[in-house]
Amino acid sequence: MAGKISAVRKPNPVTLARVLPVPMEGMKMSNKFSLNIALVSAFALLVGCSEPANVESSAKETPTATAPIDQTPQILAFLEETYSYFEQDGASPPDRNHVFDNSMLALMVADEEATPEGDMGTLDSDPLCSCQDYSIGKTVFQISEVTNNSAKAHVKLIDSEVSLDLVKQGDDWRIHDVNSNDYSIRQAFIEAASSRTK
Repeated sequence: MAGKISAVRKPNPVTLARVLPVPMEGMKMSNKFSLNIALVSAFALLVGCSEPANVESSAKETPTATAPIDQTPQILAFLEETYSYFEQDGASPPDRNHVFDNSMLALMVADEEATPEGDMGTLDSDPLCSCQDYSIGKTVFQISEVTNNSAKAHVKLIDSEVSLDLVKQGDDWRIHDVNSNDYSIRQAFIEAASSRTK
């Protein structure tokens, strides 16, 4: 008996298309996408590297603060000139307008004007040494608590010692108050003026 011959079926073109690999155009698109990512990453890296340079440049351009000027040499020169007559026999005291600040000068003038002629005013001694008599000799200064506008000084003379409150008036240093044994010349003037108004 003759055998049946089965016909060989040709594959369906549609079926073949379904199992074929992805077309080459798809692969080209993938490569373009990867290239774009690489470019973006490189740009970000360049931007990130440039930031520290900008920060460093800004830091260099920031102006530095000016250091405060040491006032001690100017104060010492003022004190040495003011007290020089304590070291020179026969020398005259300095002009008080070049020694005391304006507020202290106003108190002195007011006290003099309020004192009857022939009477003793509030001060009965030299305000710079808080003494009536003094010996000629070396004067020693100790300067402390110095700022741009104020300072304190301790003055040691042969026969006495005083403490000074100093202030800067314009470009010059002046005495704001003289203290000796808890006695303030400024306070003495203020209390004297207050008692006259009662």
